[in-house]
Amino acid sequence: TRDEWFAELRDVELCVAPVLDLREALEDEHQQARGMTVEITDPVVGPVRQVGIGPKFSATPGEVRSTAPHQGEHTDDVLEGLGYSAEQIAELRAAGTVA
Repeated sequence: TRDEWFAELRDVELCVAPVLDLREALEDEHQQARGMTVEITDPVVGPVRQVGIGPKFSATPGEVRSTAPHQGEHTDDVLEGLGYSAEQIAELRAAGTVA
């Protein structure tokens, strides 16, 4: 298992760490101490806890500002950027081609 390999490799002084699943990462005290868990408000589901940005750079720290987009959230913007009219987008949506 992952934990058995971690114990085996740690004992021979290798630089090793277990790969955590999302639940483990959100609950891990080291991750929390590093400020790796953030809470973002999703416009549909409300507050969501998620893993933040791993590398911590002082000059360019980065931040998580939103959750992943929902299906179809940016469809109109993308298609308009490609030159589709509002009527064409409505037709694509009515046909089930886009969300």
